[in-house]
Amino acid sequence: MTLKCDLAAPAFLNMKIKDRKIKISSERKRGRQSFEMPIDAAESFGKMGFTQKDIADFLRVNVKTINREFTKENSEFRELYNKGRAITARSLRMKLLHRAIKEDRDQLLIFALKNFCGMSDKMELDNNGEIHVHVTMDGKPIKEPAWLKN
Repeated sequence: MTLKCDLAAPAFLNMKIKDRKIKISSERKRGRQSFEMPIDAAESFGKMGFTQKDIADFLRVNVKTINREFTKENSEFRELYNKGRAITARSLRMKLLHRAIKEDRDQLLIFALKNFCGMSDKMELDNNGEIHVHVTMDGKPIKEPAWLKN
């Protein structure tokens, strides 16, 4: 009795899974599978505010794989990701400033001044029960305008 064995490589060994190329040959190789970063999706990941863990979960790879790409010296993926994040940050800043000015909302204006103009305020309560407010811009005190004084 003889057994026939077909040694041809099965078709599933060279397949794509959701635009993620899995490179496996019919010969067994040692080590981890190679993985190509989807450069075309990097900017979108940045625009959506994905973290490295979010990207790893989405691509079904280990976070270390994504971290390695972000720590490379001249990473095209990282540059496109940062470009996407910058686009979103700029868009959010413009929307915030537009709403703060158009709707004349004090809380938004204060937030914008503190975050974009370097302003800060510090309230102190002294032993006499008086409240003192110190307003600074870039670490330098701002003097109270004469028209504001009683």
